[in-house]
Amino acid sequence: MTWKEQWMLWAVPPVASTALRWIGWTLHIEEDGRRDLYPQNKKQRGVIYVAWHSRLLLGMYAYRGHGICVLVSQSRDGEILARALDRFGFQTTRGSSSRGGLSSLKQLARTLKSGQDVMVAPDGPRGPREQAQLGAVQLACLTGAPIIPWTWAGNRILRLGSWDRLRVPLPFGRCKFWIGRPLEVPRESSRGDLERIRRELEAELRVLAALEKEAFPGLADEDEQTAS
Repeated sequence: MTWKEQWMLWAVPPVASTALRWIGWTLHIEEDGRRDLYPQNKKQRGVIYVAWHSRLLLGMYAYRGHGICVLVSQSRDGEILARALDRFGFQTTRGSSSRGGLSSLKQLARTLKSGQDVMVAPDGPRGPREQAQLGAVQLACLTGAPIIPWTWAGNRILRLGSWDRLRVPLPFGRCKFWIGRPLEVPRESSRGDLERIRRELEAELRVLAALEKEAFPGLADEDEQTAS
Protein backbone atom coordinates (compact mmCIF):
# COMPACT_ATOMS: atom_id res chain seq x y z
CA MET A 1 0.00 0.00 0.00
CA THR A 2 1.38 3.38 -1.03
CA TRP A 3 1.67 6.33 1.34
CA LYS A 4 -1.14 8.05 -0.58
CA GLU A 5 -3.46 5.09 -0.04
CA GLN A 6 -2.54 4.95 3.64
CA TRP A 7 -3.19 8.67 3.98
CA MET A 8 -6.64 8.29 2.35
CA LEU A 9 -7.57 5.44 4.69
CA TRP A 10 -6.56 7.57 7.65
CA ALA A 11 -7.99 10.94 6.57
CA VAL A 12 -11.07 10.37 4.42
CA PRO A 13 -13.37 8.51 6.87
CA PRO A 14 -13.28 11.12 9.68
CA VAL A 15 -13.48 14.07 7.29
CA ALA A 16 -16.32 12.55 5.24
CA SER A 17 -18.30 11.43 8.30
CA THR A 18 -17.95 14.85 9.95
CA ALA A 19 -19.11 16.57 6.76
CA LEU A 20 -22.10 14.24 6.42
CA ARG A 21 -23.13 14.83 10.03
CA TRP A 22 -23.02 18.59 9.51
CA ILE A 23 -24.95 18.41 6.24
CA GLY A 24 -27.50 16.07 7.82
CA TRP A 25 -28.00 18.50 10.68
CA THR A 26 -28.88 21.27 8.22
CA LEU A 27 -31.40 19.19 6.24
CA HIS A 28 -35.15 19.12 6.60
CA ILE A 29 -35.86 15.38 6.33
CA GLU A 30 -39.37 14.05 5.80
CA GLU A 31 -40.83 10.54 5.63
CA ASP A 32 -43.66 9.48 3.36
CA GLY A 33 -45.98 8.83 6.32
CA ARG A 34 -46.98 5.35 5.22
CA ARG A 35 -44.27 3.40 7.01
CA ASP A 36 -41.63 4.27 9.58
CA LEU A 37 -38.11 4.68 8.29
CA TYR A 38 -36.96 2.41 11.10
CA PRO A 39 -39.98 0.58 12.64
CA GLN A 40 -39.58 0.07 16.38
CA ASN A 41 -42.36 -2.52 16.60
CA LYS A 42 -41.01 -4.98 14.06
CA LYS A 43 -40.91 -8.66 14.86
CA GLN A 44 -37.95 -10.11 16.71
CA ARG A 45 -36.08 -10.93 13.53
CA GLY A 46 -33.82 -9.00 11.28
CA VAL A 47 -34.96 -7.33 8.08
CA ILE A 48 -33.08 -6.63 4.86
CA TYR A 49 -33.06 -2.94 3.93
CA VAL A 50 -32.46 -2.51 0.20
CA ALA A 51 -31.72 0.65 -1.82
CA TRP A 52 -29.81 1.47 -4.98
CA HIS A 53 -26.12 2.10 -4.42
CA SER A 54 -26.49 5.78 -5.33
CA ARG A 55 -28.85 6.36 -2.37
CA LEU A 56 -26.64 4.94 0.38
CA LEU A 57 -24.85 8.12 1.46
CA LEU A 58 -27.77 9.84 3.18
CA GLY A 59 -28.88 6.43 4.42
CA MET A 60 -25.72 6.40 6.54
CA TYR A 61 -27.06 9.46 8.34
CA ALA A 62 -30.73 8.49 8.52
CA TYR A 63 -30.14 4.93 9.77
CA ARG A 64 -27.25 5.81 12.09
CA GLY A 65 -27.03 4.33 15.57
CA HIS A 66 -29.17 1.25 14.94
CA GLY A 67 -26.29 -1.20 14.59
CA ILE A 68 -27.34 -2.27 11.08
CA CYS A 69 -24.86 -4.54 9.29
CA VAL A 70 -23.92 -3.33 5.79
CA LEU A 71 -22.41 -5.43 3.00
CA VAL A 72 -19.26 -3.62 1.84
CA SER A 73 -16.86 -4.64 -0.91
CA GLN A 74 -13.32 -5.85 -0.17
CA SER A 75 -11.75 -3.09 -2.26
CA ARG A 76 -9.78 -0.09 -0.97
CA ASP A 77 -12.84 2.11 -1.46
CA GLY A 78 -14.78 -0.47 0.52
CA GLU A 79 -12.29 -0.15 3.38
CA ILE A 80 -12.78 3.63 3.41
CA LEU A 81 -16.55 3.15 3.45
CA ALA A 82 -16.35 0.57 6.23
CA ARG A 83 -14.37 2.95 8.43
CA ALA A 84 -16.87 5.74 7.78
CA LEU A 85 -19.81 3.45 8.55
CA ASP A 86 -18.21 2.50 11.84
CA ARG A 87 -18.37 6.15 12.87
CA PHE A 88 -22.15 6.09 12.38
CA GLY A 89 -22.69 2.98 14.48
CA PHE A 90 -22.95 0.48 11.63
CA GLN A 91 -21.36 -2.92 11.44
CA THR A 92 -19.94 -4.25 8.18
CA THR A 93 -19.53 -7.54 6.39
CA ARG A 94 -16.89 -7.56 3.67
CA GLY A 95 -17.66 -9.19 0.34
CA SER A 96 -19.64 -8.90 -2.88
CA SER A 97 -21.05 -10.99 -5.68
CA SER A 98 -17.57 -11.18 -7.22
CA ARG A 99 -15.33 -11.43 -4.14
CA GLY A 100 -16.15 -13.31 -0.97
CA GLY A 101 -19.78 -13.70 -2.04
CA LEU A 102 -20.64 -17.01 -0.40
CA SER A 103 -18.80 -16.19 2.82
CA SER A 104 -20.46 -12.78 3.15
CA LEU A 105 -23.89 -14.31 2.45
CA LYS A 106 -23.41 -16.76 5.29
CA GLN A 107 -22.27 -13.97 7.64
CA LEU A 108 -25.30 -11.86 6.78
CA ALA A 109 -27.57 -14.87 7.29
CA ARG A 110 -26.18 -15.39 10.79
CA THR A 111 -26.65 -11.68 11.50
CA LEU A 112 -30.31 -11.78 10.45
CA LYS A 113 -31.05 -14.94 12.40
CA SER A 114 -29.72 -13.22 15.54
CA GLY A 115 -32.37 -10.50 15.11
CA GLN A 116 -30.07 -7.83 13.69
CA ASP A 117 -30.92 -5.90 10.51
CA VAL A 118 -28.76 -5.73 7.40
CA MET A 119 -28.54 -3.31 4.48
CA VAL A 120 -27.71 -4.26 0.91
CA ALA A 121 -27.37 -2.35 -2.38
CA PRO A 122 -28.67 -4.82 -5.01
CA ASP A 123 -26.71 -3.12 -7.80
CA GLY A 124 -23.44 -2.86 -5.87
CA PRO A 125 -20.54 -2.72 -5.70
CA ARG A 126 -19.90 -2.15 -9.42
CA GLY A 127 -23.26 -2.25 -11.17
CA PRO A 128 -24.86 -2.30 -13.65
CA ARG A 129 -26.50 0.77 -12.16
CA GLU A 130 -30.04 0.25 -10.88
CA GLN A 131 -30.24 -3.37 -12.01
CA ALA A 132 -30.98 -5.67 -9.11
CA GLN A 133 -28.87 -8.79 -8.66
CA LEU A 134 -30.07 -11.94 -6.88
CA GLY A 135 -28.06 -11.52 -3.66
CA ALA A 136 -30.70 -9.86 -1.46
CA VAL A 137 -33.41 -12.24 -2.69
CA GLN A 138 -31.23 -15.28 -2.00
CA LEU A 139 -30.49 -13.94 1.48
CA ALA A 140 -34.21 -13.49 2.18
CA CYS A 141 -34.90 -17.03 0.96
CA LEU A 142 -32.17 -18.45 3.17
CA THR A 143 -33.30 -16.68 6.34
CA GLY A 144 -36.99 -15.87 5.96
CA ALA A 145 -36.22 -12.19 6.59
CA PRO A 146 -38.40 -9.67 4.70
CA ILE A 147 -36.90 -7.29 2.16
CA ILE A 148 -37.78 -3.62 2.77
CA PRO A 149 -36.98 -1.35 -0.22
CA TRP A 150 -36.28 2.32 0.49
CA THR A 151 -35.06 5.43 -1.27
CA TRP A 152 -34.62 9.17 -0.85
CA ALA A 153 -34.50 12.31 -2.96
CA GLY A 154 -34.20 16.02 -2.37
CA ASN A 155 -34.39 19.47 -3.87
CA ARG A 156 -30.65 20.15 -3.49
CA ILE A 157 -28.56 17.21 -4.69
CA LEU A 158 -25.12 16.89 -6.24
CA ARG A 159 -24.52 13.83 -8.42
CA LEU A 160 -20.99 12.51 -8.70
CA GLY A 161 -19.52 11.06 -11.86
CA SER A 162 -19.05 7.61 -10.30
CA TRP A 163 -20.54 4.49 -11.89
CA ASP A 164 -23.59 4.71 -9.60
CA ARG A 165 -24.08 8.51 -10.01
CA LEU A 166 -23.86 8.84 -6.23
CA ARG A 167 -26.31 11.33 -4.70
CA VAL A 168 -24.79 13.82 -2.29
CA PRO A 169 -27.25 16.02 -0.36
CA LEU A 170 -26.31 19.67 -0.24
CA PRO A 171 -26.66 21.73 2.96
CA PHE A 172 -30.00 23.29 3.95
CA GLY A 173 -31.97 21.25 1.47
CA ARG A 174 -35.25 19.38 1.84
CA CYS A 175 -35.07 15.59 1.56
CA LYS A 176 -37.71 12.90 1.70
CA PHE A 177 -37.50 9.16 2.37
CA TRP A 178 -39.88 6.52 1.04
CA ILE A 179 -40.30 2.97 2.31
CA GLY A 180 -41.61 0.49 -0.25
CA ARG A 181 -43.73 -2.63 -0.10
CA PRO A 182 -42.03 -5.37 1.94
CA LEU A 183 -41.23 -8.52 -0.03
CA GLU A 184 -41.31 -12.02 1.47
CA VAL A 185 -39.36 -14.87 -0.13
CA PRO A 186 -40.58 -18.41 0.69
CA ARG A 187 -37.75 -20.68 1.76
CA GLU A 188 -38.84 -23.38 -0.70
CA SER A 189 -38.52 -20.99 -3.65
CA SER A 190 -37.13 -22.39 -6.88
CA ARG A 191 -34.57 -20.65 -9.05
CA GLY A 192 -37.44 -19.40 -11.20
CA ASP A 193 -39.26 -18.07 -8.13
CA LEU A 194 -36.13 -16.19 -7.03
CA GLU A 195 -35.79 -14.60 -10.45
CA ARG A 196 -39.45 -13.54 -10.39
CA ILE A 197 -39.04 -11.93 -6.95
CA ARG A 198 -35.83 -10.24 -8.12
CA ARG A 199 -37.85 -8.60 -10.88
CA GLU A 200 -40.51 -7.61 -8.31
CA LEU A 201 -37.83 -5.99 -6.16
CA GLU A 202 -36.46 -4.09 -9.13
CA ALA A 203 -39.98 -2.96 -10.06
CA GLU A 204 -40.69 -1.78 -6.50
CA LEU A 205 -37.49 0.26 -6.47
CA ARG A 206 -38.60 1.86 -9.74
CA VAL A 207 -41.98 2.69 -8.19
CA LEU A 208 -40.09 4.48 -5.43
CA ALA A 209 -38.00 6.30 -8.03
CA ALA A 210 -41.22 7.53 -9.65
CA LEU A 211 -42.34 8.90 -6.27
CA GLU A 212 -39.06 10.81 -6.07
CA LYS A 213 -39.76 12.62 -9.34
CA GLU A 214 -43.37 13.27 -8.36
CA ALA A 215 -42.26 14.93 -5.12
CA PHE A 216 -39.36 16.82 -6.72
CA PRO A 217 -40.38 17.75 -10.29
CA GLY A 218 -37.12 19.59 -10.75
CA LEU A 219 -35.08 16.48 -9.99
CA ALA A 220 -32.77 15.98 -12.97
CA ASP A 221 -32.97 12.65 -14.76
CA GLU A 222 -30.18 10.23 -13.88
CA ASP A 223 -28.76 10.55 -17.39
CA GLU A 224 -28.42 14.32 -17.25
CA GLN A 225 -25.79 16.55 -15.69
CA THR A 226 -23.31 15.07 -13.24
CA ALA A 227 -20.34 16.40 -11.31
CA SER A 228 -16.99 14.74 -11.89
